[in-house]
Amino acid sequence: MKLLQHFKNLRGFSRRSAKTPSPKREIVSWWLAAFTAGVLMLAVGYAADTKLFMPGPLTSSHSTLEQCSDCHSNVSKGQFGWVHAVFATADPRKDSSSCLTCHKMGEEVAHNPHGLEMSKLDAYVREIKAQATATTLPVKSRVRKAVFPVDSTFKDGVFCATCHKEHQGGDIKLRDMADAQCHTCHQVQFESFNTDHPDFDKYPFRRRTRVNFDHTGHFGKHFPEWKAKKENAGTTPESCSGCHTVSAQEGHMNVKPFAESCAACHLGQIVGAERATGPKGIAMLMVPGVDVATFREKKIDIGNWPDESEAELSSLMKLLIGRTEEGRKILAATDGLDLLDLTQATPEQISQVENLVWEVKHLFHGLANSGTSDILKQLGSDKQAPVDQQLLINLTASMPRDVLVGALRDWLPKLGEEIAQRGDGKRADVPAATTTSDASGTVTVDGANAEQAENATMGPTRNIVLEKPAGEQKPSGPIVLVQQTERWRVDPFGRLLKGNQPPEEDEEEDTADEPDAADEPEDQAADDTDGSDDQDASEPEDSTADAETDTEADTDADSDLEVVEEDNETEPLELDTDAESWAQLGGWYRQDYSILYKPTGHADTFMKSWLDFTAVRFSKAESNLAAGVFTELTGKDAQGQCTKCHSVDAAKDQARTMQWAPSSNETSESLFTSFNHQPHLGVVSAEKGCLTCHETSSAKGYLETYKANDPKKFVSNFAPVKKETCASCHGKKEVRQDCLLCHKYHVNDIITPITQTKIPEK
Repeated sequence: MKLLQHFKNLRGFSRRSAKTPSPKREIVSWWLAAFTAGVLMLAVGYAADTKLFMPGPLTSSHSTLEQCSDCHSNVSKGQFGWVHAVFATADPRKDSSSCLTCHKMGEEVAHNPHGLEMSKLDAYVREIKAQATATTLPVKSRVRKAVFPVDSTFKDGVFCATCHKEHQGGDIKLRDMADAQCHTCHQVQFESFNTDHPDFDKYPFRRRTRVNFDHTGHFGKHFPEWKAKKENAGTTPESCSGCHTVSAQEGHMNVKPFAESCAACHLGQIVGAERATGPKGIAMLMVPGVDVATFREKKIDIGNWPDESEAELSSLMKLLIGRTEEGRKILAATDGLDLLDLTQATPEQISQVENLVWEVKHLFHGLANSGTSDILKQLGSDKQAPVDQQLLINLTASMPRDVLVGALRDWLPKLGEEIAQRGDGKRADVPAATTTSDASGTVTVDGANAEQAENATMGPTRNIVLEKPAGEQKPSGPIVLVQQTERWRVDPFGRLLKGNQPPEEDEEEDTADEPDAADEPEDQAADDTDGSDDQDASEPEDSTADAETDTEADTDADSDLEVVEEDNETEPLELDTDAESWAQLGGWYRQDYSILYKPTGHADTFMKSWLDFTAVRFSKAESNLAAGVFTELTGKDAQGQCTKCHSVDAAKDQARTMQWAPSSNETSESLFTSFNHQPHLGVVSAEKGCLTCHETSSAKGYLETYKANDPKKFVSNFAPVKKETCASCHGKKEVRQDCLLCHKYHVNDIITPITQTKIPEK
């Protein structure tokens, strides 16, 4: 009974205590609360930063970050910014955006799984699901998937903190992940690489090789045939290392430079040494052959134009003519016409050919006056590929001006005068003249008067001699031009101008001995009628060797020929080598009314620049002139034979891309898989070497796939690597076989750009 009463007394005391707390206890509680709050306030107030509240130390790479707000979007700046995090919800997308301020990978794909565009990701998901139907899911994976379903977990994206966990210590590697993290999302899950990992499909081949090199053909045919010739001793590769080397970066297999691996066999094909027929150079400019006789017959004046030319307009010449809208219309109107035979052409067609002739003359005139760079700039007026100064240099291959000027002197000697008249809306009032030259260097111009013949001179120094039938009052053709004196010079368009005037006493003597008007050319007589006292340029002042000969010529107006003593006549230079053979090392040369460029060797800048320039402008439209150039330069028999080795890829917009370099780390499309060759070179079979993993394939059609311009459709020279080959080492416990050994999560590289540090001002 006493014990029961004792418990009742205790319960009553408890009730009284709850209802009426002791004053002393209440005071102590308040002082403890105030002391605790004060300590916290002092700790926060005197703390240098907010690291006091970090759940753990940062990794060494992030250790320089001082504010929580640098990474966490729900933390405000300042000493008490952490208070906001107590009430604000964390936003993982914003937190990931903070990571992207330093680690650049593209905002639009950063939050997608693997950093891939959704269209590409969907394609890979379909491929993986197809594999999943044929793969049995392990028991552990099925249980984990049933207990923790994750099908819709990442529908809004995968954020940085999902896999990269901070605040775990300075030595932790943020890129390390457990296999379970990978298995969380993947449809195909397995417990062991050796037993459950799917077989390799086409690995490592996801596209055809960029450089067209037929290993099967070289191993079985080309190398043995080349090696059998005594002169080729020592130039045939004896092993894979003859052409390949391992890069220091990630152990990628690189191809050795052309000079080391390919030049012994293929250099002659590039420079044209092995070219049996056709020009070895690329025709850049030319005077196309036209039916001059038909124009004369129909009395249509096209000015001075060489009868002998049979050159055809090249695609490059057409592209230059078509730089303007008018030029494109003319090319379209004359397309398909036989320019060398216009006898059956309609008047409209002949008129268009006439326009073409003048368009060619305007082009040459512009090239000679404005320069090739100004003409080519008109080709790059679009935004597809801006034409900068270096590209202009490459497209012209620094063509010497003398090549063009010399060609104009020979082909279109009256170009300047004709363009000047044409520019005033007049037709060039010049009958078409033909020019011939014999072995002695004497040049004869038929169908021209004396003044026209003077303008048609094609050498730097000429003298005119008139041959007149007896009884004629005015001179008529033919007119013979003979190299004579340095008192006359020829401008870049072949016009004869006064220069290096003779002494005054010679001028007076020549003036006194001027021929009569009856002996003067027709145009000069007209000039005299107009009251001009100047001597016409068609008759040089020093037209005779001495005054005595001039006097005899004046007194005998009916003489058949004015004979001139040649005091300083030079013999024509005889050359044993033609222009194309002379340019054996490549460069510019003239031949058959064309200016050609011969490749100088591998990676020739002229060839490469024109192919790249026209590739981005390529389309299948018939009016696309760039496509004609690209097609001509990539043909089977094209000079340089670039596409014999370098593949061409077609884009969705019909543009083309030249693949100049073989695969590298930068161009690799292995996507999720990475492989380092370097540590494997010491464990492969000594007998088979590279063939331990890369077995040759007997599948046919390798070369045919390069004609389609689709890099995804191909036949490989090698069979896919077998999983058993890798499992022979990596299926054992002593060798790593985790996911990250061969696979990478981020398909696109993550770049840390250089900081935008301003240059200090003085």
